[in-house]
Parts: sequence; structure tokens; C-alpha cells
Amino acid sequence: MASLLGTVGNFLLSEWLWSVTFAWSYAGLNLVTSIIAVRYIVGVKLIRACVLAILANSFSWFMYWMIIGYVMVHYLQWWAMSRDTAMILDPLWANGYLALIHTCLQLLFFYGVSLYYNIPIKRLSVGTLMSNGLAVLLSYGYITVVFKDLL
Repeated sequence: MASLLGTVGNFLLSEWLWSVTFAWSYAGLNLVTSIIAVRYIVGVKLIRACVLAILANSFSWFMYWMIIGYVMVHYLQWWAMSRDTAMILDPLWANGYLALIHTCLQLLFFYGVSLYYNIPIKRLSVGTLMSNGLAVLLSYGYITVVFKDLL
């Protein structure tokens, strides 16, 4: 059990480090693709689409930073991982895993919002999957062009 928790912890920490070093472009691209997806897939007006996309992306980034910063570093005293356990193997996979983390957190946000407001959760789920997938590909393209000598 401790080995599984160590692997999951190192994975989350590796992805967090990836997101703040190379994949920072993912955040902006995901926000833009989320606005477009919520606007055209869900079919809400532009202002509401912007608000939903900004809130969902803010929620996912805030929760991820809290999981890493408070739970793992502060509470569990997880300060560093060894070089042997670095989980980042390829920029495309790293971006894909980062998107998977944020997709889950955004879907959690949308589910919570759907309990209080009448929003189409199925269409929001599809839009979230599509926007995160597109953001992965766009961010990967950006990373391979800009950081081609470092990776």
C-alpha cells in the first residue's frame, strides 16, 4: 500500500512540476478552448461561457495546487522525489496526464455546480474532455517548438 501511495504521490508531484516549468502554456490554452467548448457545445451565451470556463479552470488549478502544496508538502511532508522516480517520460504523455488531472477536477466542479443550477452536465462533460484534449495538443506543439533543445 505504501508503494502505491508513493507512486501516486510521485506522479502527482512530477505532473505539478511539469505544469509549472514546461507546460505553463497549457493553462492559457485550456482556458481559451474551454470557453469555446462551453459556448458552442453546451450552447450558452458568451459571458456565461467565460464565467463557467474561468471558474472551472480556476477551481482545477487551485485544487491541484492545494493537493500538492498543502496535503503532500505540508501535511505529508513530501519534500522531494528521488531522480529514480521521476515520472515525466515524454512531453505529450506528460501533457496528457496533466489534462487528465485537470479534466477530473473540472468535472468535479461542474458536477457540484449542476446540483444547484440547471446546466447540462453531459454536454459540459463532453466539452471539458474535448477542450482539454485540444489544449494538450496545442500545448504539446508549443512546447516542442519552444523547448526543443531542452527536452
